Amino acid sequence: MWTIMGKFIPFYLMVLWFLTCKHWWYHCIIIPMAMFAFQMYSAINDDLEFMDQSDELAFLVPVVIAALSMSYLARTVVFDKVHGIDISEIEQGIKKPSDRFFK
Repeated sequence: MWTIMGKFIPFYLMVLWFLTCKHWWYHCIIIPMAMFAFQMYSAINDDLEFMDQSDELAFLVPVVIAALSMSYLARTVVFDKVHGIDISEIEQGIKKPSDRFFK
C-alpha cells in the first residue's frame, strides 16, 4: 500500500496541475504522469516477479515524443502571436525545398 500511495499521490497532483495549468508548456507534464501511471500499474500487477525489471522505457518513448511535439507546436503558436512572425513563409520553404536548389 505504501508503494501504491507513493505513486498515486504524485500522479494525482500532476493530473490536477495538468488540468489547471495555463502555460504553453503544460503538455510536458504528461511525461512524468505517464511514468507514475506505469509505475502504479507495475506495483499493482502481481504477475511481475521484480518491479524494476519492467520495460517502462519502451512504453514512455511514444508518450515523450507526443508530449514534446505538442509543446513545441504550442510554443511556436505562442511565439508567433507574441512576436508577429509569419509562419506561412517558413511552411512554404519547408514544403518545396527542391525548388530552392534548382533555380
